[in-house]
Amino acid sequence: MQDNQARPAPSNGAHEDHVERDDYHHEEDYHHADGDYHHEEEVGGEDHHEEEDAGGEHHHDEEEDSGATPLISALRDSHVQDLLLQETSNDRVAARERAKLSQMEKDGMIPIFPGCRPQDTRLHVTLDYLQMKTQNKWTDSSFSKNLKFWHDRLPEGNTLPSSTEEAKKVVCPLDLPHEKYHACINDCVIYRCEYKDRTTCPVCGHGRYKVGNKKVPRKVVWYFPITPRLQRYFVDPKEAKLMQWHAERQKPEEDPEMGYMLTHPSDAGQWQALDIAFPRFGGDARNIRLEMTYYVVFEGRVPGVYEEWEECKKQVHKFSGNCYKGYPTRHEAVAKWRAHQANKSKMKTFLVLSLLLTIVAAVLYFILV
Repeated sequence: MQDNQARPAPSNGAHEDHVERDDYHHEEDYHHADGDYHHEEEVGGEDHHEEEDAGGEHHHDEEEDSGATPLISALRDSHVQDLLLQETSNDRVAARERAKLSQMEKDGMIPIFPGCRPQDTRLHVTLDYLQMKTQNKWTDSSFSKNLKFWHDRLPEGNTLPSSTEEAKKVVCPLDLPHEKYHACINDCVIYRCEYKDRTTCPVCGHGRYKVGNKKVPRKVVWYFPITPRLQRYFVDPKEAKLMQWHAERQKPEEDPEMGYMLTHPSDAGQWQALDIAFPRFGGDARNIRLEMTYYVVFEGRVPGVYEEWEECKKQVHKFSGNCYKGYPTRHEAVAKWRAHQANKSKMKTFLVLSLLLTIVAAVLYFILV
């Protein structure tokens, strides 16, 4: 079990105890990699929901009076700004990041065209458009053509971006921070910590860089720290409420006939034992518990275990406020495995009977002929 605190507070950067994400990308034009945070180019659909009002429902009246949308109110929140600003010791980079955030706030107030709805600002429309791009898997080329098409047909003087690059620049401070590390071409090691200065793999001996004068790495791993990802769920009050639902919900009473029923993992004794062992952690409902458990119900039958574990990891990356949704219980997994084994047994029986019937038919044919 991995426990991570997720609060709308400044991120302290990547922690060494985080597990490296097993996503590797071959890059032809990547010429450097360091431990600093970088911005990811692709903007996912989740960012639109994550950057909404962080002030809660009691701020609605203030927003209406000031004319600010929930998105702009969230951007003005100091905790949200700490999440969005890239941590750096370089004053020039810090000033550039603050300028980007300031420009994004201005884009959140600029209408997409004169006379449009108040909520249709340049930032809001661009976020919605990028969300559509991600959900429908549009290529950058097709997305640019779509933007250009509508830019030419909206009233003159509209502020809709006319290309993919321009759209990404509008929302660039909303990117998730990530780190890039060089990796062995055979996935033996990641060139960090004790291996950060090596030019060859200590396991297989392959070179770290491609052949040539420029030091272009053969493989690069992108690591997205999980703490900033969890912190952003608390920017949206709706998501924040879901993230604390397990503690604020009304727990069911004990049934005299069936006994105490578990309706959520927080009802289990293991959850309560963790709260007792770590009272400071368990006392705050905003703290998040991530658990990856695999029950070995295959009795030594290895085939299929690795594929199901990979699928489990994919589901964790789709983690949302509606946690534990769609995860099978142990009994469901056992029942599924037994049904699979029964189907295999039926198929074997069918094949054996078919073979016997074929042999009998062949023998009868030769006897009669």
